[in-house]
Amino acid sequence: MDYRPTEILDKYWGYDAFRPLQAEIIDTVLQGDDTIALLPTGGGKSICFQVPILCHAKGIAIVISPLIALMEDQVNQLKARDIKAIALTSKLTKRALSLELDNIINGAYRFVYLSPERLSSQRIQESITYWNVRYIAVDEAHCISQWGFDFRPSYLHINEHIQHLDKPVIAVTATATPQVLEDIKSSLEFDRATLFSKSFQRDNISITIQHSEQKLEDVIHILNHVEGSAILYLRNRLGVEKYTKQLKARGISVDFYHAGLSTERRETAQKKWIENEIRLIVCTNAFGMGIDKPDVRLVFHLDTTPSIEEYYQEIGRAGRDSQKSYAVSLLNQLDLEKSMETLEYHKLDTKEMFHVYDYLMRLNDIAIQDGLERVFQIDVDLLISKFNIKVSRLEKILEAIQRMGLWELSSQFEASSSIRVTATTAWIRNQKKDSLSDRLIQYLLRRYQNVLHTHVKIEESQIAKVIDIHKEKLYSLLQNMEAKDLISYHPKSNKPKVYLVLDRVRQDVFLKMAKQISESHRQKKDRLRSMHRVINSQDCRQQIILSYFKEEIPPCGKCDNCLIQGLSDQQKNRLKSKIEQKLQQGVSPTRILRSIPLNKRRLAMTILKSS
Repeated sequence: MDYRPTEILDKYWGYDAFRPLQAEIIDTVLQGDDTIALLPTGGGKSICFQVPILCHAKGIAIVISPLIALMEDQVNQLKARDIKAIALTSKLTKRALSLELDNIINGAYRFVYLSPERLSSQRIQESITYWNVRYIAVDEAHCISQWGFDFRPSYLHINEHIQHLDKPVIAVTATATPQVLEDIKSSLEFDRATLFSKSFQRDNISITIQHSEQKLEDVIHILNHVEGSAILYLRNRLGVEKYTKQLKARGISVDFYHAGLSTERRETAQKKWIENEIRLIVCTNAFGMGIDKPDVRLVFHLDTTPSIEEYYQEIGRAGRDSQKSYAVSLLNQLDLEKSMETLEYHKLDTKEMFHVYDYLMRLNDIAIQDGLERVFQIDVDLLISKFNIKVSRLEKILEAIQRMGLWELSSQFEASSSIRVTATTAWIRNQKKDSLSDRLIQYLLRRYQNVLHTHVKIEESQIAKVIDIHKEKLYSLLQNMEAKDLISYHPKSNKPKVYLVLDRVRQDVFLKMAKQISESHRQKKDRLRSMHRVINSQDCRQQIILSYFKEEIPPCGKCDNCLIQGLSDQQKNRLKSKIEQKLQQGVSPTRILRSIPLNKRRLAMTILKSS
């Protein structure tokens, strides 16, 4: 060891001390022992596998990670600290990959990030024996287990691709039940691995899950009464954009984030939120991985989260500075019913998956037991027409085939183009009237209320018709106007690239591999039911959640249920009198509920029903 861990922490991260368990985990890795680190979200997992390699003057840490976005985020953070790192993703061309493999062999990088699918490729396996590997980190290790909320079958094969290196392994995750931990140990053949596990209890977070029929009003009310940075989670992109528009119209400093946006657009929104240029980020669960913003005071959920693991991971992004913070879920009965219906709707038919896979293989002239490392584009419009399915379902199928370990999707796709007007007011005022640029700008301003503030979805053929221009000429106009910084234009991306990780497989092999995806549906249903129990229970929220992870704690005293149970009879009677008085005055039950603090609404609803 050339440097002490505390020296590395201070030099690259600017901290003078580790968080609880970090130092012990790092010491174990440096001793060359297999390690499992089970740390809650915000517990500093990445530092546990990033610091040890830098304690050595030379050597590489291989980091196996499930998502390209997550890999790129960590690589960018390391580069910002002047640490050499690379992600070997399908975005690299064959030539670029060859060059980078030579660079790795020559010691140009300290961290090499790759997916489990890329790890299994022949080129990586041939090259990896020449790398100066000191240890392997398996990030998001819960993906190993079919009982994990984000099961990834290709994770099951990690050990067979690294065991010949005979190097220590550190497996890290923020959410693992005892069953998942056993699966991690078994799959990675951890006979004597040291387990470090920190309590999931978050004493500084107050959990509130309340009925709401006026979610927008409740969010605004809470934002007006609780200061600080905030995140608002929704389950779909349309909801994200709708709420962003409504909140912005009400004067809230807000932007949105989801996987359908361009990388540049996502990074801009994330940067504005991190640097407190905006207060609230409205997002899907695509947001949050790798984010370590300490001063988040509020995390909202306006839809039912599919599992306790995901819910606890997301609310764990609040209060990382240990200051008092709030997790607020605003739900109603329709949300609970819709969450189960959505789960059933997204249940994939393995034969349908095979038909899509087989069609693409034949379309690209790829024979059975051939095609390894081939790259081709997927024409989404063609597939939608061919199989008569919605784009959302097709996206699920393509992602499921990726989870099976057959290919890597190198890019997201979006069904619609989007545009935002970035021209200055002076330019718009002085622009030559009735020019093509003016006609386009004026149409956009009339048609889309928020086009000056956010990207709006458009259909090029409709615009071409309105401003009387050929569609081909419109594309040229859009590109020229973007080059002059008059608009920001994101054309629809209906042809994501695919990188084949395995040769084309036969139908029987495909269906056997897909069986694991199919069987995971039952586990998803069980996890959703567990989340419903948390929502519907009148017991301590933290206690229920931690018991799911087999951790026993006394009532937290801070969640909405604990606060209601802590009310004296006098306080309950005072609330009852207040509600009855308002009812006599003719105030509607809806308005009464909105005037009651969130942590007392369940009690208020009980009083209203009995009145």
